[in-house]
Amino acid sequence: MGRTEDRLAELGLRLPAMPKPLASYVPIVQSGSMVYLSGHIPFQDDMKSLHVGKVGVAGGFTVEQAQGFARTIALELMSTLKGVLHPYARLQMPKSSLCSSNLS
Repeated sequence: MGRTEDRLAELGLRLPAMPKPLASYVPIVQSGSMVYLSGHIPFQDDMKSLHVGKVGVAGGFTVEQAQGFARTIALELMSTLKGVLHPYARLQMPKSSLCSSNLS
């Protein structure tokens, strides 16, 4: 991921340390040429409590804050991939993705 990390640096971003699971789940599973990631959620800085709330409503989060949470999770996903896969592995775009949120 050398080129990826160089590009992230150009954007003023860096990969965090690979997150450690805080519950009994496996954050990454590789089956053949497919990789499945799970358990990456928007923790606060203490890595114990979550950012909970709605976007765009009074008392909730701004769009910019929500984008920051999404950016952090994306970087954590990349860090998890880097920590498990061969450093020279070539990755392609995901075939599908699933994100869940409370829409009520």
